[in-house]
Amino acid sequence: NAEYGERDNLISKNLSSSNSKNSERCFPLVCDFDPNLPPIGKIVNKNKFILDLDPLLKSVIKPSKVFVSYRGNKTIKETLVPSKLLEDRKSSNVVDNANATVHSSATENVNLPTSTEEGGCYHCNSRCKACRLYICESKTAQSYHSGYNVNIKGRLDCNTIGVCYLVRDKVCRRASVGSTVNNFKTRWQNHKSHIKKAVRSCEISCHFNDNQFHNLTKEPLKTFDNELSDQIEVIIFEKLDFSKCLTFEDRSRIAKERESYWQNELMTLTDFGGLNKRSALNEIKN
Repeated sequence: NAEYGERDNLISKNLSSSNSKNSERCFPLVCDFDPNLPPIGKIVNKNKFILDLDPLLKSVIKPSKVFVSYRGNKTIKETLVPSKLLEDRKSSNVVDNANATVHSSATENVNLPTSTEEGGCYHCNSRCKACRLYICESKTAQSYHSGYNVNIKGRLDCNTIGVCYLVRDKVCRRASVGSTVNNFKTRWQNHKSHIKKAVRSCEISCHFNDNQFHNLTKEPLKTFDNELSDQIEVIIFEKLDFSKCLTFEDRSRIAKERESYWQNELMTLTDFGGLNKRSALNEIKN
């Protein structure tokens, strides 16, 4: 009896010290949801009368404030990808963004690509021969004659319209810069055709037909492609800006101006040991 009396005194003391807000406190019975469980809610509601048997207990826990609540089970996605991993990635992204902001402010006046991760020369999705045999996937472009590295802006491939490209002779270790107002795939078909038929239309065709180190088998075409691809590679490194061009002549002028700029920057003119015999600016018709 002394023990029960002490319990009653303790409960009475807690009741007197509690405010009205605490007296309205809810008491949820939380269970993991399982379709095989019995109707727990009905069972609890059926037996709430037990609380009424003890006046002190009833004053602390109101039967109307007791209810059943179910906790949802983890989905397959939540099981395979924990939330902690997502939080770690978010925090990592925040740190990376902060570092990128600091880096960009430090290099504010430097001409860098907006996205060095995505920018580059890539193969197209189709299994075209130009990509499979000749185009070198790279995020930068560098000739044999200059230590200058061109950081490629944007994702470029053989279907990109209006580009500058770098042709590198892997045997003689000489390079040439070219441009086209069309896509590179079309332009490269012309280069290959002229090399194969010995049409002296450009420095690349002349070089591969005059040089004894490039003894190519012209037929069949598959053999010619395999031999040529072993000796030459191409990097598309700049998308030309035609946004202000109204005519084909305007686009051609822009292409030749950028081609001439890169011939000097990458030192691909013959004066520097490259394959370009004259500046592209000489080809612009005034």
